[in-house]
Amino acid sequence: MWRQRRKTDVTNPGGSRLIISGPIYLPVCNYACSLPFERLIILSHRGSAMADKTNLRALVEGVTAKSGFTSLMGARVIAVEKGNVQLAVDRRRDLLQFNGHFHGGVIAALADHAAGGAVTTALPAGKIAITVDMHVNYLAPAAGEALLAKAKAIQVGSTIGVAQVDVITVINGVERACAVALVTLRAVDTDRQI
Repeated sequence: MWRQRRKTDVTNPGGSRLIISGPIYLPVCNYACSLPFERLIILSHRGSAMADKTNLRALVEGVTAKSGFTSLMGARVIAVEKGNVQLAVDRRRDLLQFNGHFHGGVIAALADHAAGGAVTTALPAGKIAITVDMHVNYLAPAAGEALLAKAKAIQVGSTIGVAQVDVITVINGVERACAVALVTLRAVDTDRQI
């Protein structure tokens, strides 16, 4: 059972004061209440402990799973760090163009989603990154058994972020560049629990 509170002012065990604004949900049960303070914050406030690598990965995995398109195309999270996200998609017939290579739209979609994850992980709690512009250069046919998108946030401000994404095709375990994307994203507030 969870109890909603609008504002919480607490002193953590280290002595520093923490004020959390906005809706938070505090556990009302013996199990959750016995957790250390830092873990309670991760559980109770949507992303207030964003620097926690486990929490960052959970955020990216949650968005990937909830988005109809990315889950439909089979995108999976490979690695997540603050400002860096790697996603992959395996070769399937319905993701290919007429001559058997990954379709350019699949490449762009994977790059877009990875860029959004990279910038979002570098934003403050309660913000997500939404694409406003994307430029993709296709370098070579993506003929491998998988695609790997390696996104890095190269600039993150209070309203605009930019990410570079290298999209690689994997052929017999060997990585080969197939596209590079530069993505501009806008930071927006989110009230959705992810």
